Amino acid sequence: MIKGYISILIIFAMFGCISLFEEPAKGSISCVGESCSNNTTLLNQQILFANNTSSEEYLSIPLSELSTNIKKYTYVYDGVEIRYFAVLGSDGNTRTAFDACKACFYEKKGYYQEGSDVVCGNCGLHFEIDSLGKDNLGGGCWPVHLESKVQGEHLLINKHALENGKYLFE
Repeated sequence: MIKGYISILIIFAMFGCISLFEEPAKGSISCVGESCSNNTTLLNQQILFANNTSSEEYLSIPLSELSTNIKKYTYVYDGVEIRYFAVLGSDGNTRTAFDACKACFYEKKGYYQEGSDVVCGNCGLHFEIDSLGKDNLGGGCWPVHLESKVQGEHLLINKHALENGKYLFE
């Protein structure tokens, strides 16, 4: 298992996706998206580390990075990788959610996209992207809402809100 993990790290480093000599800082951000910045395909799952700006309170993602395809990000806090995604709805408005739900989070399978839906990797339930962005009042599987706001040409995500979702990924 460890040899496989080390091999994957070496492959990522060869393609310039990560550095083996730098440890992610507390509160660092990366994204898992459609393609690497150098358009390298790697086992059908490409890694891209975003050049996002951040402040003490917010992470900032350029709106130009977003499309109608979900883009996954990771925020490292207290050694825990907190996964979330951002996407544009059919109305052009941003939608953000944790890559987990309160019912299936323990399986750590997150969501993937099929057409205009996100699908739970554990139970297989489909959710329209346009319906994301509100709290689940009914219980059960639902992408956990992650509050965000648009300011100028950036999507801002409150770091405290991300840190409050840490339990979903421990």
